[in-house]
Amino acid sequence: MSSVARSILGTLALAETFGMPLTAFEAWKWLLRDPDSIFQVPNSHMSLRNVLVELTALERAGVLAQQDGYYTFPDRRELVEERLWRLAIASTKLVRAKRWASWIARTPYIHGVFAYGSLATGNTREESDLDVFIVTDPSRIFTARFLASLLTEMFGIRRTRRKVRDRICLNHYVTTSSLAFPYRSALSAWLWARIFPLAARDPSLALRFAAANAWAAEYFPNIRETGRFDDGQADFSMTSGQELAPVRPRFVPRGMMRTLGDLIERFLRTLQLARIRRNPLTHRPGGRVVANDEMLIFHPELPEAARTRRFHARLGMLGLARLPGQGPGA
Repeated sequence: MSSVARSILGTLALAETFGMPLTAFEAWKWLLRDPDSIFQVPNSHMSLRNVLVELTALERAGVLAQQDGYYTFPDRRELVEERLWRLAIASTKLVRAKRWASWIARTPYIHGVFAYGSLATGNTREESDLDVFIVTDPSRIFTARFLASLLTEMFGIRRTRRKVRDRICLNHYVTTSSLAFPYRSALSAWLWARIFPLAARDPSLALRFAAANAWAAEYFPNIRETGRFDDGQADFSMTSGQELAPVRPRFVPRGMMRTLGDLIERFLRTLQLARIRRNPLTHRPGGRVVANDEMLIFHPELPEAARTRRFHARLGMLGLARLPGQGPGA
């Protein structure tokens, strides 16, 4: 089996863990390469033409199935219909998310709101929430979280344990000085290379985010050629986001505003960290809860371990070695 064929199978095995079949273009764009594994493809062999040739050969051999322009494994044909349905659902949810993101991004100390998770991949279900990723001022992450929570709570759009569908999920914040994601793997690269802005104050924020997370191209080199925030689907091509002016009180002197802001930040930091530490979900095994001055992540339950097992199981069925690395990431 050629190196390109192996990487195509690895790419489709990875996509399968997210319930996604891929078009030929997507199989090329997200062609998996990892120098520390069997997925080693020379640059000269990573052309779209080579991928098309190998996809055709794998389909003829019965290793892959093709339906409505999507490729997947023969025992997972149902994923094609599911993806088409989920794309339609995600298109509607994206409109709603952009509307609310424009208000969240106007909140003081928030620089931008990005689509994240299933919303960014166009892989949402009807019952899905709206995953967003919020970028804040370097010295105001706890204040920004408080204000975003307050705003979404006031409008009744914040996700809760009982109310999930079409609610804003506020589970990931970073500051403008910490845009790079530290938990890196093929799984996390798959998600992070797809994040795109819904609304931002500064049009350069998306480019800075892409530069900070250029590590994703180590796993998917072809995304360098196609654009970081375009997944090949018309409904989910990159939007530059809405450039917004922040809402700030103009009657308070800047120096006084900074001092008052520091006091509020320290108070909210103390309060929020205490609540986070007391929450039993913070200490649940297999989750990821991070709370510091640069990053806030609230994922008490991570699906990555299960996805990694499914990924390795599919590789085993294909007779391919498992992918080594740092372990699952999101």
